Amino acid sequence: MTDFGADQPFAQAMDKIVEHYGVVLGESTIARITEGHARAIFEAAPEPQGWPTQPGISAAIIVETDGGMVPIVEIDPMQSDKRKDKKLLWREAKIGLAHPQGSKTLAFGGTLQGDVDVAGQCLVRSGLDLARTPRFMASAMAHHG
Repeated sequence: MTDFGADQPFAQAMDKIVEHYGVVLGESTIARITEGHARAIFEAAPEPQGWPTQPGISAAIIVETDGGMVPIVEIDPMQSDKRKDKKLLWREAKIGLAHPQGSKTLAFGGTLQGDVDVAGQCLVRSGLDLARTPRFMASAMAHHG
């Protein structure tokens, strides 16, 4: 129910529930339960991290992120011959790039761990690391000073 209710208007979710499960529920019931789950997820989510807490110099930083599947080989540590009993796994590599607008100074970040939130944190860290460089600070001060 919450899957249908989160993806489309509650009246359409009501029709989908009847179509898939043969259960008739009111639109208001679907709305109440879906919104209750959304509220619980929001309240359980960790606080955002890494955002500045004080006003400072602002300058445009161009950021981009992309991902792709890469093969990972897992070796069985119990094997005496490490060439045997290998497993091929696939993981998504998430790579981020940040640079001040008009500059060739680049900062990269990436991860094979976590989800889009982890990739976003890596990208923010790349931008923050870049913003702390003396060259970027001087160009930002000249631009906004």
